[in-house]
Amino acid sequence: MWREHKKLWKQRAVAVFVVAGLLLNLFLLLRSEYSRQSWMEPTVSCYRSIYHEIKGMEPAQAKSYLKKKSNNQNIEYERRIGYETMLDEISRAGSYDDYLEEREKDYSKSKVFEGFRKSSKYDRKDAAKVMKMLRQFQGSTVQIVPSRGWAMILLFFQTDIAGLVTLLAAAAVSFMQEKERGEYFFIRTMKRGRESFIIYKVLALLLFTMEVMLLLYLENILVAWKLYGLGDLNACLQSVNGFIGTGVAADLKESIVLFLGLKLLAYFVSMLLILFLMTVCGTSQKLYICLAVILGGSSLAYWGISANSWVSVLKYVNLIGFLHTGEMMAVYRNIGLYGFPVSYITVGIVFFIVAGILLFSGTVFFFCDQKIVSRAKRHILSQGKRQKKIRGYRLFYGETKKILYYQRVLLMICIFAGVIWWNYTAVHSLYDDESDVYYKEYVDQVSGSYTKVSAKKIKQWREERLALERQIHKEKRKAATDELKSIVESGYARERKRTEGFQVLMNHISYISGISNGGLFYERGYEQLTGYEMAWKRDAVLALEGVLMVILTVAGIYSREYETGMMRLLRTMPGGRQELWSAKLWIGMGIVTVIYGIIYGSEFYRILSAFGTKGWNCSVASMAHIPMYLSGLAVVDYLALISVMRYLGFFLVMAAVYLISSRAKSFIMTVVYSISIFALPLVLYLSGVKVFKYVLLDPLLLGNIF
Repeated sequence: MWREHKKLWKQRAVAVFVVAGLLLNLFLLLRSEYSRQSWMEPTVSCYRSIYHEIKGMEPAQAKSYLKKKSNNQNIEYERRIGYETMLDEISRAGSYDDYLEEREKDYSKSKVFEGFRKSSKYDRKDAAKVMKMLRQFQGSTVQIVPSRGWAMILLFFQTDIAGLVTLLAAAAVSFMQEKERGEYFFIRTMKRGRESFIIYKVLALLLFTMEVMLLLYLENILVAWKLYGLGDLNACLQSVNGFIGTGVAADLKESIVLFLGLKLLAYFVSMLLILFLMTVCGTSQKLYICLAVILGGSSLAYWGISANSWVSVLKYVNLIGFLHTGEMMAVYRNIGLYGFPVSYITVGIVFFIVAGILLFSGTVFFFCDQKIVSRAKRHILSQGKRQKKIRGYRLFYGETKKILYYQRVLLMICIFAGVIWWNYTAVHSLYDDESDVYYKEYVDQVSGSYTKVSAKKIKQWREERLALERQIHKEKRKAATDELKSIVESGYARERKRTEGFQVLMNHISYISGISNGGLFYERGYEQLTGYEMAWKRDAVLALEGVLMVILTVAGIYSREYETGMMRLLRTMPGGRQELWSAKLWIGMGIVTVIYGIIYGSEFYRILSAFGTKGWNCSVASMAHIPMYLSGLAVVDYLALISVMRYLGFFLVMAAVYLISSRAKSFIMTVVYSISIFALPLVLYLSGVKVFKYVLLDPLLLGNIF
């Protein structure tokens, strides 16, 4: 085991990934704290100085002091924001009984209405167990601690993203790369055979996993201590903002030990899962697909399923849920098992132990049982037929068949297209409210450039709206009582909504009045294609899907040639490597084009089929979220621009994967490097680190960066 562990750390790629992971984690930590806007929340220095002002005070005294300071208009605005934020953070400081009393009242009300709501037996058991757990903290004192520092330690999920990539790289170097190189052919010559070999290798990787986890979270602890301090370590965990509802009966010292223990178990299961898949999956492509499905499914379950859903157990009992260890500890939560509520932390620990034992045993069993030496038939043609076949070989056709058929790229693309089709959901409505429906009704009648004809229609509508307002005002004046006035008002509620929709139209006209080629159109559909509001997440998800598919399909185009030794034979060809390189480049471009068409063709069809193309030729700056310096572009021109940018981004990813393949000479390492360079920035951007929008190829892949 120690020899395997030492060999692992001597690998240059592993050391590079560990250092890169630590540097990335440090950057994300500092970026998250120093990017705070001073007019919205206190900066690092402001928060730290305010905490030192109240550090030695009793909770009641500190609250009074902060309230007084936050209401003092003579203090600069940013400082007052800091006092208000700190006051909100320590609002639960003092006696825990105040919080318990609120929960008791809510529990009593829920018992009163149980008969009306017809709540299930499990709901009643769950509520009773939660209250029983919280009552054990009766009489506790919630102290004042710097909650921001503890949030950096307990709730910073980006650290786990860096950790998972590092673990994947280490497993790939130590396990899969050796398998690809054929080094396992020599296992039979070892004194104790395969079993001791795989056990020692797994144990060495688990030891490495523990070291990586401790390095990452030791970094988090040191940065949090340096920026904010940790406060009184003897304070209870409930003292941290957001942890008032926890069921962990421990002080901060014990809590961080529990946190690291749970995190270590989650990391162990992650590493064992990777090793099990590497053992079971015959090829690196199958491994890639399995990991993508498991991580993607866990992410969808954790962020997509509601906490109150009947399948909420899937939200928490999965890999991503367990990696959110701080949230597991923050609130006492039960998981329903056969009708009985069981603590989430207890379920997690049992799951870690059982899954760890099964994965470890499965890895050892399947590794010892598998056939390392291939039994593929070696059909050798006679000399005459072989010479005839070589003379008639067409390079481009042969490479296309080898990549699409033998490397199963065509099958992967077909499966991907099927998944996209299966998940296709038509857009039925993106209306904000009823007034938005009327706004669309108005704007569809005058869509396009603002002309005299449309101005005449709008003038007529304005007169109708004014006449209606006069009529409503007249009827309300005739009403003798307030009740009759409210009846009149409710009778015209729908017309009021129509007036609101018309007012939105008038505001739009006012906005486009100074824009060259400005026009009127219902912008909700185009907003989904141009990254407005929450549409940036959709852009990032589509880009991530495309990048992962490009890596999966083109990573083997060159790396397989190096693994099989084919590159040594290319020098004997009349055209050398140039003709082969040209053929592979065109095939790769074709693959990228198909993937791009599947992803963005379906997305454009989904949106435009629902909202149409009215206003297609108007200035894109007619939409308020588009900057004015793009006013010279029509909507169709802008959509074409971002489409070309995205396609160029996909092409550059393909070219970079080719380059990485020529250096890594291994499929699995090509995949690991490519994911780290191109997919990881998109994942971090999706997790909320907005600066990664402008990193590497992300501006091209996202498109909407203006």
